[in-house]
Amino acid sequence: MRSAGIDKIVIETLQCATGLTNTNQQLVASPLYKQISAQIVRGFYTERLLVDLGDKLVGLAEHAYGLRQGDALVKLSQTLLALPLPSQYQSAARFFLALGLRRRGQQEVGNSVLERVASEPQHLYSARALQSLGGVIQDLGDYELALKVYSKAARCAGENGRLASASVFAQKNIATIHGLKGDHQRAVAELERLTPFVRAIGPIHPHVYYDYLNSLAVELANVGRLEEAAGTARIAISSPFSAAYPEWKETYNEIALKQRRASHSIVAVRWATARTRRIEEPTSDNNNLVQLT
Repeated sequence: MRSAGIDKIVIETLQCATGLTNTNQQLVASPLYKQISAQIVRGFYTERLLVDLGDKLVGLAEHAYGLRQGDALVKLSQTLLALPLPSQYQSAARFFLALGLRRRGQQEVGNSVLERVASEPQHLYSARALQSLGGVIQDLGDYELALKVYSKAARCAGENGRLASASVFAQKNIATIHGLKGDHQRAVAELERLTPFVRAIGPIHPHVYYDYLNSLAVELANVGRLEEAAGTARIAISSPFSAAYPEWKETYNEIALKQRRASHSIVAVRWATARTRRIEEPTSDNNNLVQLT
């Protein structure tokens, strides 16, 4: 199988993807990358080589998604779509293409692609597309409908053990919705219950772990657990993804402000209490008075 067009797309995309992180620079220097490049230049493809390439491109797309890099997502998705890969890679490509288009401001087109993926037979990216559509609805302020969509995504993912990550994404968003509706105690309980599962998928989806910590910090602050909230938010803003998520820094600053206000309130109450005691307690001079007849 030979195609100069595919050769050009793959080479340009892999070169573009190398700018994402140092991790991807290591990919370029790896024997696998050199092998793929050599095979592409010569125009020879094998099924195994294509699958390996597809896996690498999907991994790069996940990373670009975590860094909110819309242009990179679109290019990687187009490369996946251009390659003769199995259907699951095509679904992944459409999912990431939808996210990339939305990140570039093309919400309507991106939403349409998400709906197409969500309507496909149950697989990892159909569940994640449902979860993403729930986010679209949440942003529009319809929390009840968003809850239903998130619940459906979690249910679809839960029916297949291989879709654990999609289930975690959806359940984290469900907890967030409860917080937005004012039920902060429930939100904290549900988020804390998810902690071991989020940690388990952290090596695969690190940005999800830090975004989860940000959500947990918000809800901990809302129930008055300010010290825990500050420590949790501090981990999020110290991550390599923080530059792409300015809202994490906002969360940390808001918690710090609440801590200062709480500290000032405690000082004011203690000062007022001490002043009242000084007024009410008798002085030593009064105790030394002698009654004269």
